Amino acid sequence: MPEPPRADPPARPAPRPASAHTAAFVPPHDPGATGAVPHAKPSRLRPFLAFGTISLVLFAVAGILRRDPDPLLVAVGDYSCLGACLSGVAAAIFGCVTLTRAAGRRRR
Repeated sequence: MPEPPRADPPARPAPRPASAHTAAFVPPHDPGATGAVPHAKPSRLRPFLAFGTISLVLFAVAGILRRDPDPLLVAVGDYSCLGACLSGVAAAIFGCVTLTRAAGRRRR
């Protein structure tokens, strides 16, 4: 009995040799097409400002609440102070990243 024809797997094209020229090629950017730069890293300025503002507001709330003689409000003020510290740390991280990227762009 004759064998049915075998379906051979599709042939893959040979991989192109990698070179420095092809690896670093970036297509030209047309600013009128989309308005955005391709492969641009997102800005860290907005989160820096947002977390910094949140931190300032929480510190103000904590300062007001911790002056009250009621122990419950003092405890809420303590947690508000903790949240302000954590938000300040996040703002500092985003600020450092923003400044590092700006300095790197300035060197180029």
